[in-house]
Amino acid sequence: MLRHWKDSWKGRTQPPGPLNEDDSILGSNAQSGLASSSARLTMPGGAAANPPADALHTPASAAPPLGGSDNAEGSRPAKRRKLSSTEETESPAGSISQRLPEIHGNVAEQSVHLHHLPVSDHINHILEQARRENTIGALSTQRASYELITQFAEWTIQSTDRPVLLVVASTPCVQNSALALRSRGIAVEEHLSPPNARTLTSGAVHIVEVAALLDSLHRHVLSLSDFQTVIIDSFKEQEQGTHTSLMTASKVMEHYSSLPKSLSPRLLVLVHSSYASFEKNIFEVEAIFRSTLVETSEQHTERPSSLSAGPSEVVVITYGSPPAISDTKLMAELKLLDPGEKILRRHFKASRRALSQVGLCAADLVWRRAQQAIERTSNRTPSHPGQIDHNKPPISGTHAVDQQSKCLQTIKNWNYTMPNLDASSQGFNVTPKLLKLVELLKACQPYGEEFRGIVFVHKRVIAYVIVDMLRSLGEEFPFLRPLQPQTLLRQFSAGTYNFLVATKSFEDLGVPKASVVIRFDLFHSHVSEAYVRSCARGRESHLIYMVEQDNAAQRRVLSEITQPHPDILRWYDTVSQDPRSTAPPANIYESVDPYLSESEDEDLCSEPSVIDPTTSGRIYLQDATAVVYRMAATLVPQTSHGDHFHSRPLFQFTESSTPDGAGSYICTVTLPPPLMKDIAGLPSPSLAQARRSACFQACTLLAQAGSLDYRLFPFSFSYALDTGTKPAASFPALNGPSRSANVANIIPDEQSGSGTRTYAQKRPDFWGHCAAGHPIDTLFPTIVSVDQLGSSEYYAPMLLLVRRPLPTLPPFKIFFSGSPATVQFQRAAPLAVNQTKLESLHSYTVRLSRAIGNKPYMCAIEDALFFLAPLDSAQGTPPMSGDQWNPPSVEDLIPWASVASAAAAWALPLKDDNENTLGDDMKDAVIQDRWVEFTRRYEVVKLRRDLTPLSKPDDSLREAEYPNLLEYCKARRHGFEGLKKDDQPLIEVSRVPPFLNRLSPTTPSSEATETVKAGAKYLQLTISTPHSTFRTALALPSILRRVDELLLIKELNARLFDYSVREDLLHMAVSTPSSAIEYDYERLELLGDAFLKYLSSVYVFVSNPTANEGALHFIRQRLISNKSLLQNATRAGLPGYILSKPFVTKFWKPVNYQLGQATLSPGNNFAEGSSSQGQSTDGQPLPEIEPGDLSTLEVSHTTPFETKDGTKSQKRRGKKKRQQIGQDTQVLGDKAVADVAEAIIGAAYITGGRETALRAAKTLHVPILNIDQWSDFRHKVQAPLPSARLSSDSIDAVETIIGHKFIRPQLLAEALTHISIHGKDTTSYERLEFIGDAILDFMVIRHIYDRYQQLSPGGLTLLKGAMVSNSALAAVCVWSGLHKHILLESHNLSATIDTYVNGLSALEATEREAAKSDGRPLGQYWLELEPPKALSDVVESIIGAIYLSDDLSPEGTERFFDKVLRPFFDGHITLRTLSHHPTKTLLEVFQAHGCHQFEISKEKDATHPHVSVVVHNVILADAQDANASLAARRASITALDALEGDPNFLNRACDCRTNSVEAKKKKVAMEDMLAGLGEEERARGNPAMTIDP
Repeated sequence: MLRHWKDSWKGRTQPPGPLNEDDSILGSNAQSGLASSSARLTMPGGAAANPPADALHTPASAAPPLGGSDNAEGSRPAKRRKLSSTEETESPAGSISQRLPEIHGNVAEQSVHLHHLPVSDHINHILEQARRENTIGALSTQRASYELITQFAEWTIQSTDRPVLLVVASTPCVQNSALALRSRGIAVEEHLSPPNARTLTSGAVHIVEVAALLDSLHRHVLSLSDFQTVIIDSFKEQEQGTHTSLMTASKVMEHYSSLPKSLSPRLLVLVHSSYASFEKNIFEVEAIFRSTLVETSEQHTERPSSLSAGPSEVVVITYGSPPAISDTKLMAELKLLDPGEKILRRHFKASRRALSQVGLCAADLVWRRAQQAIERTSNRTPSHPGQIDHNKPPISGTHAVDQQSKCLQTIKNWNYTMPNLDASSQGFNVTPKLLKLVELLKACQPYGEEFRGIVFVHKRVIAYVIVDMLRSLGEEFPFLRPLQPQTLLRQFSAGTYNFLVATKSFEDLGVPKASVVIRFDLFHSHVSEAYVRSCARGRESHLIYMVEQDNAAQRRVLSEITQPHPDILRWYDTVSQDPRSTAPPANIYESVDPYLSESEDEDLCSEPSVIDPTTSGRIYLQDATAVVYRMAATLVPQTSHGDHFHSRPLFQFTESSTPDGAGSYICTVTLPPPLMKDIAGLPSPSLAQARRSACFQACTLLAQAGSLDYRLFPFSFSYALDTGTKPAASFPALNGPSRSANVANIIPDEQSGSGTRTYAQKRPDFWGHCAAGHPIDTLFPTIVSVDQLGSSEYYAPMLLLVRRPLPTLPPFKIFFSGSPATVQFQRAAPLAVNQTKLESLHSYTVRLSRAIGNKPYMCAIEDALFFLAPLDSAQGTPPMSGDQWNPPSVEDLIPWASVASAAAAWALPLKDDNENTLGDDMKDAVIQDRWVEFTRRYEVVKLRRDLTPLSKPDDSLREAEYPNLLEYCKARRHGFEGLKKDDQPLIEVSRVPPFLNRLSPTTPSSEATETVKAGAKYLQLTISTPHSTFRTALALPSILRRVDELLLIKELNARLFDYSVREDLLHMAVSTPSSAIEYDYERLELLGDAFLKYLSSVYVFVSNPTANEGALHFIRQRLISNKSLLQNATRAGLPGYILSKPFVTKFWKPVNYQLGQATLSPGNNFAEGSSSQGQSTDGQPLPEIEPGDLSTLEVSHTTPFETKDGTKSQKRRGKKKRQQIGQDTQVLGDKAVADVAEAIIGAAYITGGRETALRAAKTLHVPILNIDQWSDFRHKVQAPLPSARLSSDSIDAVETIIGHKFIRPQLLAEALTHISIHGKDTTSYERLEFIGDAILDFMVIRHIYDRYQQLSPGGLTLLKGAMVSNSALAAVCVWSGLHKHILLESHNLSATIDTYVNGLSALEATEREAAKSDGRPLGQYWLELEPPKALSDVVESIIGAIYLSDDLSPEGTERFFDKVLRPFFDGHITLRTLSHHPTKTLLEVFQAHGCHQFEISKEKDATHPHVSVVVHNVILADAQDANASLAARRASITALDALEGDPNFLNRACDCRTNSVEAKKKKVAMEDMLAGLGEEERARGNPAMTIDP
């Protein structure tokens, strides 16, 4: 199509009209590389048709350029250059600002001091070549590009008087290039409008944007022959996101090729080296420009052996937004009959979707097509009471049946209208999107019988109504024969049907090649894009995208899928040409959104799928191929022969015949050898179906082995909110529902008080999938090991065996008396278990759980979701070897005999036959002194052969009143009958502590410090679990609690953030201080709050170009207030994922376990009347339970307070019920929810910079409209208004101070203009101050966040407040000299500034002398003066001016911060210098952390006063001096230094916040209990019912 059009263009006497760049949906930055044109399309057969006015055309990425498809081998110049590159890259540093994409990669490539750059050998070779002949230079950095341009322009001007032309891609490139050339003293003329030959200046470089140049060339007011040299800079396009780096050159080629060789100017084209090495059409560019490509030695571009199999032309059709119509008349009638939309819910949803996508006519057609489906549901009833099928609503009851009958009758009798395509008429009933589709199809009519068209849509209902509407317009489309995909595709290939409307699921099914492929809906998927391109009929086909105007999300996706990395473009071609395909590049993107239509959701409900237990994602047959592609992309870099595997086929096919003579295919997936052997699928009738089958089989086997990463699973929309309506404008979506959490987890169920709400607490889905009725024949083990460095106690590794594979879990810390220990996980190979082993594991797990909690936990074997097992301690800790694909086997490491023994008996009697056997029993043992299951336990210190029961230890005060230990036991032990042997040795023991909250670093230790001596017969038995294993077991409740948290974080990251946020940071962001773990959201909240202020300020600034500063403040506050953040975060489903509760050990019980006592039931061997204490009624030990018997025990919920009438029991159950509800809900403050949202944004910023943080803010529904990426802001920025003129000397002086050149000096003039200067054509700095204030806040927070990486949020807030205060910024303004250049017309203000400057200088001199004499750093000497606000305002406005001058790039502001602000802050503002009163600062730090247990104690010795700073009985610092005041000051300074050196000290030492929370909970518990007592008991004050808070 495009080639014929260009041929007709060449033959015309008048060229087409000027190109209108405003038609481009991507704006001046041309982010997708799509050129716009208003020319006529010429169809096959010579017929011409007018294209849609907003059709945009570009050559396909891998295709030859316009008109260049027939070049022969000899037409390409033979000269080539391959050179060595000397570019060096710097490794990123550790701070946030040194690893962000918006800063690094750009700063390194731009500099205003270009004349100081060394000239590399590569640049010299390009220059040498360019001086002889036309040259295409491939460069790797923008800096090298500017250097080459300036040197070549300088040489050209010196050798001729004729002008030089520099063609660039956009207006910012014009200004940047002019700056670089002027720095070398070269005369420059900037042309922001189309230039004219009469205005050209000789001896100068004329810089023009390509759109303006083409306008002049089209109107014949300029010719390329007017110039001596033409330089085309296509390099900058790569930085702007356009990966077709020959776009600018392509636009000029046509005009250059039409010039005679004698009139052609010398030509230099600069491109990015990575794209020069890929673009096949670069050879055609060489031919047309009669030039030579010069590359580095790392690039080697081979001449393509054949043309790309992809489409020759990519066309983008833009359409307007649909009108806002809620319902059609038919829908309104049906809503009267079905007010709650319960009977026809699915059809209402489909009709509204058709209304928004296709129009009023289509919305009604949905109901006409739905008649049969509604009739089929007339007699459907729920499968069991209470069941509601949202897709197929139950029809039960006379009233419901009557409602449905009336609805059906209304649909049958409705008068349906025909599509009206006249947009000017009142009856217009289609959307602009459908109208553009119709116009496009009309333009395809000249194809005639050769036409084959495919339209890909998102929802199947849209496919149906489009076909219905086109059939009703048959007279306008006589050549169309529409087909639905359910009909045989070979009819489409044969021409019986020539127009196919299909959903995304048909892309990879081997659809016959089409001449026109239309993407009615966009899909964010490189795999989908490869499939769609393979549907095109090679070079004679066209690929068309339909994009909504002003939809930033669609613009971003269009750019990413059509202009990806060159490696992905190569892979596109491979998929199109070879069904075997290859592994895609590692940077391939595949959205986790499945893009399923509703009807497909119905069809898939009964189909086999692979489910991920972590995220609930599902892989169906149609998803499997994309999953295998993504998996292969991640595997290839891990192999030693990655390059070889990229060229190796991913799929192999074999063909066979069936008995009926039909052919069938079997596909084999050939994944890398470290993963597994080749996997074959089932025989299938086509190659595509065979590929799907093999991929689904591979996914199934990998999931069964626990090797399929949870991030590969498509997101499950069954867990999302989908109202069927169009997503809100604040969260622009491509297709489908917005991604939110389950509705049950986001709606607060009650209002519990002012500023707080009660929310449902989200539980991990993982355990629910483990209980999904699968047979327990295979368990997935994970080795859990605890490494407590520096401790002599050994923690034996244990196995956690679950019914579904756990995802990869990161190591984390638990705490023992404040000392950290690291918990690590290693996935092991799946373990096959028989019934005997399973029963042993189950009984062992129940026994161990009861011993951990000292409570009668019970669980049936079929309800158990996990099992525990020890590892053979004789073999030591098993090696942590293996990888994701080859995990180690642990079957031989499990001591099955010990497991069976421990399962059969919870304790064994001591063998005291002789001292040797007794000594053996004491090794690694836990012992107890009575035959009771739930009692105190002791660990053995040593066997004391020097003591007997008749001894009286001298070191024990407990037995001081008794003659010996035996008499003490007789007196204190009830029922003690004496010993058989009075001469037996004693055992020295210490008490085993109960299990504690090991997740909190401030949990007080309960380990006993005193040891106890007792006889072997007094200590009657040892528990059957070794002490080293029991130590680890006691930490398991805390470990399992953290595992639940990690699983929840993975769910949140999958459902809301597409795995874009680091999980450790996300965990920190959702953890409140009340959760009492080692970190919380507060530091991240500060960073996120600052970024949100920065983001919203930029948005408000560019969206309200005429609003004053006060109005901007008001609008910003409405966007990001806590109330707004609360509402939007709740809408996103965030509160259910917030972790606000500390781990309370008394409420712990294993998942699915019940708490009760064993009672008699058929088949067990318990005696009637047995108690939960492990004893019979006569005090004798209970018979032991055989393995497996625990599954038959019944659980009784009776309590010891139960009375015969049951009254008190009922009250007690009410309390327990309230406690259980409390475990399933949480009370969150409104501000806490808003703070968590800000913390998540801060975590996203640290993870991936401002783009990732922007996407996170959009996901949390922050209302940033029509912005999907940061570059979208640039499209909204308007030119600055006129301001007072600033002399060139002042401009140079300010640029020297800040270390940055202004691209737009008028912005600097505006930043320095005070409001006192009046004039109709001048503006002041107020608006710039607004945006500069937000940028400054953000840079300061990020700076101190990096510098003080463990400092508490309170300390960070103090530092930030000191740095951004008006007094500090005014001092910076004077210190740097910026105050000398302020433009003002106020005598009083000028005098005030002069007085302030003089006073500040005097204070600075005094401070320097005092600091030198005291041996301390400089402090904040400016605090005693009240500064003029204009001084601080100017600093902020200059920051805003730099930011806008750089097209919203942070490079200049970062440079200003590093050169001016950072040195000043680091030199004057630290914790030690926050004020002249370090003691006051120290108290503020303590209070900000929430610490109340601190003091400054004073003592006086013989000489000097001695002052100590004591925190929780720990001396943080002390000092002596001549008097108490000086000593306190010195001690406070030392304490502040200590906190800077060890910022985590307060987190370890202080538990004031935790204790405060616990005190509140005790008070609530006491009130709950007292509320259940009668007035009489309360009056008596029953001591047994008293709780000490």
